[in-house]
Amino acid sequence: MSRILHRVARIIAAPGAEWAAIANERTRTSELLWRFVLPLSLIPGTACAIGLWLAKEESRASRNAAIAGIDQGISGGLVTAIGGVLWILLSAVSLRLVVRLFDGVRDWVLALQVAAYSATPMLLAGVLLIQPDLVAVLVVAFFHSLYLQFLGVQRVLQVKETHAAEFVALSTLLLSVLLTVAGSLGSSLGVL
Repeated sequence: MSRILHRVARIIAAPGAEWAAIANERTRTSELLWRFVLPLSLIPGTACAIGLWLAKEESRASRNAAIAGIDQGISGGLVTAIGGVLWILLSAVSLRLVVRLFDGVRDWVLALQVAAYSATPMLLAGVLLIQPDLVAVLVVAFFHSLYLQFLGVQRVLQVKETHAAEFVALSTLLLSVLLTVAGSLGSSLGVL
């Protein structure tokens, strides 16, 4: 756990040095997913479940009507946590696909590292799902994540600095398409 906290603190506070350290380490996909992505994805998942429960309690007190049961809170939290993992995996897919256009390193694990570690601000800000009025603050976390990705693609995927902004823009556009397709598929299957 201290390793996760150390990585989170360093990627937020000193991203340049941390990306250099990340570029020099080799990790396995399973290790990255189980020891970093999943624990951090539980933050927005748990916050969503608590937020739904609090909304239910507030609604019951003010209007004498419940808007969500405990099962809806738990399912909402699970969908949010799984959605966080899926978002990072699809982000890695988009990075891996777009890197071909920029003569960068074509490696799945490296793309997953950039996707996972650059998502850190968004996953941490997921705690704001407890109070829906604060969700607008996620925009700040989103732009910080894009900045971290901008640095990460240069250091880890070896995309030239002059092309890094374009790379991040294209991979973000592709990610939005992939997430839309995944959302449509989830909706048609009745998951969402």
